Amino acid sequence: MKLKFSLVSLLIILLFVEGFGQGQKSTADIKWWQEARFGMFIHWGPVTRFGGEISWSREKYGKARYDSLYKGFNPVKFNPDEWVALAQKSGMKYMVFTAKHHDGFCEWNTKTTSYNIMKTPFGRDVCKELAEAAHKAGMPICWYFSPADWKDPDCRNPKTNDVFAKRVLEQVRELLTNYGKIGILWIDYEGSPSPVKPKEIYELAKKLQPGIIVNNRLDVFHTDESHAYIGPYGDYATPEGFVAGYGAIPWETCTNLGHQWAWRPKDTPRPISEAATTLLRCVGGNGNLLLNVGPDSLGQIPSDFQERLMELGDWLKIHGQSVYNTKGGPYTPTNDYLCTFNGKTMYLNIIELKGDTLTLPAIPAKIQKANLNSGKQVRFIQDKKYLKLIIPLADREKISTLVVLAVKKPLSEIALIRPFSTSGS
Repeated sequence: MKLKFSLVSLLIILLFVEGFGQGQKSTADIKWWQEARFGMFIHWGPVTRFGGEISWSREKYGKARYDSLYKGFNPVKFNPDEWVALAQKSGMKYMVFTAKHHDGFCEWNTKTTSYNIMKTPFGRDVCKELAEAAHKAGMPICWYFSPADWKDPDCRNPKTNDVFAKRVLEQVRELLTNYGKIGILWIDYEGSPSPVKPKEIYELAKKLQPGIIVNNRLDVFHTDESHAYIGPYGDYATPEGFVAGYGAIPWETCTNLGHQWAWRPKDTPRPISEAATTLLRCVGGNGNLLLNVGPDSLGQIPSDFQERLMELGDWLKIHGQSVYNTKGGPYTPTNDYLCTFNGKTMYLNIIELKGDTLTLPAIPAKIQKANLNSGKQVRFIQDKKYLKLIIPLADREKISTLVVLAVKKPLSEIALIRPFSTSGS
């Protein structure tokens, strides 16, 4: 994984016909994750000792120098209970932690390599402690895992890669055997060819953790960060650094609250408005958001990032009904509004509105009532051509104005409704 887009300039690709991607799978295993909608991504490791990007700064920093950072890695303020509590206060419903990134450093007590957390001055199994904290709090814990290892000389070595691939299988076995229930195996891809056999890892994960879901990066399909195709060894798509419009298949955007995956000095969190609307754009497009934070070398998530996350959690106390347990649609996403639904209830988050009236294409179902989140009624006009909502400026909210509409028929029975053409075509 390498960030190529800023959250500020998220590309919104509006694909309305079948959504992006292919290879959708029907499985009950993914239901909890689709209902959760919002997760915390955590990138962390010895690289935080100098503040470079995890793995990707290795060559510039000096391989030998980078690979020795673990010898001084001692995050004495690491408190997994605090991490989990922060995720919960932020409205996040699952956590994905970098058990092993491309640099090969293992955050658990592995028997496969000495390049692991137990050989640091810290000497504690981070995966074990984080998993225990998550299980105790009822928070699904998930592992990010890179099959590649840039430090391991056997990786992609024509003579010894088979030995390496067996070692990777054993690492997956350890992670999915020793730490209780694991919700997701979040695989990352960093180059081609794959140094492992995707089928073996996928089948081992499903065997060791019945019900686990695996993202789509075991299959090497992409030269960019779209990651939009779901192959035979993946359960959902993972566009990186951009919001992918409306997707008919399961998908999740991963991106940063800050400006780098791993902690860096003087980094700042993005505005609450940006983080909240990014989440709405994901959910309105029928996808999830996996939002990353990077703890520092002592194991602490910086205070300004904590404050921003808790701001987001406070906002979700009001707007969460339009996020959790919903599906995107029937109105497809636009720059001005995002729509979700649950049963016969439709949630419309209005981001931009010029004047007092939002005019939408007609919806083939009777609107019974419309209310603001405060409970105040919204005046609306419905006919065969339009649905108009009248919302005075005094009733608007700062980030998004949420309108809750009761509809006479189940919204799952209504086809996607595209916005009006802006080109006249």
